[in-house]
This record gives sequence, structure tokens and C-alpha cells, in this order.
Amino acid sequence: MEATSKIKTALLIPTYEPNGAVLPFLENFKVGDFDYFLLVNDGSGPSYSKTVQEIATKTVFEVASYPKNHGKGYALKYGFKKIFEEHPDIDLIVTADDDGQHTYKDILRIRDVGMKNLSSLVIGVRDFTGDDVPARSKFGNNFSCGYFYLATGERVRDTQTGLRAFGRPLFSLASITPGKRYDYEMCFLRAAIKKFGVIEEPIETVYIQNNEASHFRPMQDSLRIYRSPLLFGLIGISRFVLEMILFFLFSTYVFNNLNQTLAIVLSALVATVSTSSFSFPLCLWLVFYQPYTRIKNSLRYLFRMVAGFWIVLIPTILLSNFLSFNPSITYTVSSLIVACLVYGVALLILAIKRKYIFSKEDLPDGIEEKSDEGKK
Repeated sequence: MEATSKIKTALLIPTYEPNGAVLPFLENFKVGDFDYFLLVNDGSGPSYSKTVQEIATKTVFEVASYPKNHGKGYALKYGFKKIFEEHPDIDLIVTADDDGQHTYKDILRIRDVGMKNLSSLVIGVRDFTGDDVPARSKFGNNFSCGYFYLATGERVRDTQTGLRAFGRPLFSLASITPGKRYDYEMCFLRAAIKKFGVIEEPIETVYIQNNEASHFRPMQDSLRIYRSPLLFGLIGISRFVLEMILFFLFSTYVFNNLNQTLAIVLSALVATVSTSSFSFPLCLWLVFYQPYTRIKNSLRYLFRMVAGFWIVLIPTILLSNFLSFNPSITYTVSSLIVACLVYGVALLILAIKRKYIFSKEDLPDGIEEKSDEGKK
């Protein structure tokens, strides 16, 4: 199967401390499979220089190296930059891993599917239902897919696959997506699925020696991948707890001599403004760190916080009436009940908007949706 001359393709494989199986795997590829082959050596160190040199001399791959290990995401973006600058005629890039999990046949098939879908992200999907799948891989993928669905409203069967193909319309997005390690692939998948869509193609599921050759560190790399949603959730929970405490203190000890409804409104206002001043800078600093979208996301978050106070007015009135009929129930208990209902409704509305209203998110500044430029 040879790559069609009308669409120029490149195969990019990052490697770190390549073992003895990498060279035989790379020797499967021959001239004509792709128009350009690139292996990025992610700072494997002097002890692997012989293996890297053999790859450069015995295979069709050009090898690009740098001295220090930076992570898979960095290696991929390093390779993208080299391809964009030195081979601007490339229309499709296929990425794959070097650990033997992707077969020669599957890589060529993902290439072919990608050539027919240059405006979408094509991913090779593994089957995690078999008994031979390592437990940590099965759990990791199920957890990752569940998180991805909660975060995007989109179902993907394999969020951690490194076998992917994408055409020229996605090149800019691939270059600026944040992340230097395994978090990059998740960020890129999240960014691409809303605007360009994802095509899932089944591939062979291969695990060699229980996947011991993988450099994925379950604890450290998982924290990197889920850093933003975890921090956002922790900030949200902290804000909710602090808001309830402030509401109780001000309604009970500061505004307790005022009219009941006015006291609740003022307590809610103080609590909302105080917690917003605490949560917004933290989100700006820790969560919305992505280039090009930080200001936009921060303004959206600030707007939602301001709008949230006005939404509080409705349950505040309900709370006031509820208290008038149940004088034995304290402000805090009543407000907690109403607040939980409001948060529940807000989450439902967010899910509906994410799924049906904002199905196509704006791309970061500087990225334009293009037609399939590779098709001639």
C-alpha cells in the first residue's frame, strides 16, 4: 500500500530510551509508505546513542534528538514544528508509539482513513474488554473515557491512544495545544473533537510483557492529565463551603436585626462577592492557563459568577418564605437545601448547553477552520 502522490503524508514517532524491539519495528517501514519519516529522540541519553544511531542508518526514519528529556507532548510538538518548517507540502501527519502497541498494518490503515478525512482527527481505538488487557490499562482507559465524557459530553472509546492522523486544517491546533507530557494528547483530543470531530477506527490490541515497556507513570502522569478539572473541582468545593460559612456568619451575627428577606439578600451578596474574589484569581492562575484562551475563559467564568448572584435572588426569596413558615429551621439549614437544588439545576443546564448548544466551541485565536487543502 503506497501513499497517494496527491496527498503528502508524514509519520512521526517519539521515542524515549528505545528498547531492543524498536529497531525491528521501525524496519518494517519502507519508502512509499509515507513521504517523510521522523523519529524524535526525547533526550534518551548517551547510553542509548548506539540504538538511535542504528535507527538513523538502518531505517527510512530521519532522527531528531535533543539532550534533555521533556516528555511525549514536547517531542510531538517538536516533530510538528520540524515538519511544518522543513516540509510545508505535507498534508497529513500520522503519529504512533514505538513500544510495539501499534502494528505496521494498523498504522498504514489509519493513514488511509486520514487521507480521506483531512478535516477530522482519526484515532486508532483499542479493545479493552479482553482478558489479556493489563488491569491498570483497562482501569486507566475506563477512568479516562469517563472523565472525558463528563468534561466534553462526547464519548470516545480510547482517549489514550497514540495512533492518530490529522490533516492540514488541524496543524495550527496541534502546535499550540498546551502540555508537554502525556497530558498533551488529552488536551489535543478535547480541543479537536468539538471543532473538527473524531473518527474512531478499531485497531489490534497489543500488550507486550504486560505493557512493562510503557513509560507512563500512573500517579504523576494522571495528575498532569487531570490537573485542570481536579483543581477546578477543588476550588469549586472550597468556594461552596466558604460561601455557606460566610452566609451563616453574616445572616446570624451581622444582619440579624434587619428584615428577614433583606438580611438573606445581603448575606448572600457578601458571601458571593467574597468567595468570588477568592476563587476567580485561583482559577485564573491555576486552571485557565492555556494560551490564546485564557482571557476568554476567564471572562466567561467571571460573567458566570456575576450572573450567579442574580440567580441567587430567586432561591433567596424562596428561602425567606420557607423560613417564615418554618421558624424553627435555621438560615443555614434552609439555605443549604436551596443551594444544593440550585447547584443541581445549574449542573443540568450546563450539561444541556454543553451537549446541544455549544457543540462547536470557538477555536483559540489564530486558528481558522479550513477546507481540505490537501485534496487537489
